[in-house]
Amino acid sequence: MGLLEILEMKSIRLAAVAALAAGLAGCTWVELTAGGEQVQYASQKAVEGCKQVGKTTAHTSDKVWIFARDEGEVRKELRALARNDAAAMGGTTVSPLGPAENGEQTFGIYVCTNGG
Repeated sequence: MGLLEILEMKSIRLAAVAALAAGLAGCTWVELTAGGEQVQYASQKAVEGCKQVGKTTAHTSDKVWIFARDEGEVRKELRALARNDAAAMGGTTVSPLGPAENGEQTFGIYVCTNGG
């Protein structure tokens, strides 16, 4: 086997690994629980009349190997984790208390009786 063939094989392997990692970067791994499905996501303005019953900081991976995951999928997972936590704490609504950074975001957990 010549040097050119070896380099071609290594390039193919690297391309396959990169494609796999890039494909996984868009995957969602967190699912809402039955309770989490009942919890709403709202802006801070929307929860002004609600009672805050707690906080939660959601964590998820924002990278697969060296590849950044899709920001929309990371946000979706963070919201799902917060909604699941809120359900366990008796909350009806979650609202972000700050931006998502490095796969982490803090949410307020609220009980809203006005539909929020």
